[in-house]
Amino acid sequence: MYGVSDFPTRIWIFLCSNSFHMTTPFLRLTETFPDQIPKEWAPEIFISEVKEALGFKTVPQLMTNSSELFIKNAEKILPFCKQIEINCGCPSPKVIGKGAGSGLLVKPESFGRLLDKITTQIGPNILSVKMRTGFDNDNHYSHLISILGEVALNRIVIHGRTRAQKYTGEACWEKINFASQQTSHNIIGSGDIDSFSSYVKKTQQVERLYGVIIGRGILKNPWLLHEIRQKKQAPLNRKLITHSLYVYCLLVELYSRSWSNFIDLICLGGFKKSLDLNTEEWLFFSERVEEFIMNRLQVKIDDEFFSRLTLGKLKMIWTYFHPKKTDEIFAKKMLRSKTVNEFFLALEKCPFIHRDV
Repeated sequence: MYGVSDFPTRIWIFLCSNSFHMTTPFLRLTETFPDQIPKEWAPEIFISEVKEALGFKTVPQLMTNSSELFIKNAEKILPFCKQIEINCGCPSPKVIGKGAGSGLLVKPESFGRLLDKITTQIGPNILSVKMRTGFDNDNHYSHLISILGEVALNRIVIHGRTRAQKYTGEACWEKINFASQQTSHNIIGSGDIDSFSSYVKKTQQVERLYGVIIGRGILKNPWLLHEIRQKKQAPLNRKLITHSLYVYCLLVELYSRSWSNFIDLICLGGFKKSLDLNTEEWLFFSERVEEFIMNRLQVKIDDEFFSRLTLGKLKMIWTYFHPKKTDEIFAKKMLRSKTVNEFFLALEKCPFIHRDV
């Protein structure tokens, strides 16, 4: 998710849900950018010590309408990983105005030629495609799937909406099922999975499904993958939510203040497995990160420590996440908090006991 799932957020989601695989936000390619792929975009891909210290693997995602630009940058990335993805789903007007993102779906034949050029150059079964079911409508969807079936892809990730729908309406998993029947490629489904029950409902509609990708649903419930594995709702409580959100703030703040120290923290260990639903483990983890920050940066972690950037990221997470039992008026008051500490003081008084999902 562009602007959302940066490196510290990916790590936090893993700590909550033990997600085995992640995808980077797309890196948009132009004639002048990037000159070199920034390591900050995906340290877990480019830095071997970081890759070894983490318990998840990350697929890099690029966005462009140029096969030449894609190949040029893919060749810089592929020495570090075995798979790379092209974004054909972004609905942003600025992006589609350049013929990228979901704009690639407008002309199926041209889309197919672009993918052929890329796979011919980088090799078979390396490129994956993340797409929607169409642009203005899904009239060309079957043709798109037919074209993709002839390309040597690693997988196809399908969000069950057209570009015109953006994120409104209900994702059409029947279209995802159609792709699974019409092609031998691994099909990954996406759209409207935000609970164990919705996971069951959606995935049962697809006869041959390789897996699912969850975006907004994981922000609504960072423990969603844990619930799917356990086949039941997670027993979340105030302390667990508070400690986990505090860890998120510490990670975001350290990342923004000192990238090199953030990398050192990861390489010290403790990021190979998730913390799941263990409140005491989250508390111990937060204390460990606090100690690291205070020693490395020589600072006190008080009300003035956290930046407005960290507060903004915290509020973004809360906007997606706040429990259904939370009073909506109270939740909005929390979003008016002027500091991170003020937010957590309000969270202590937040009128909910557990989270319904």
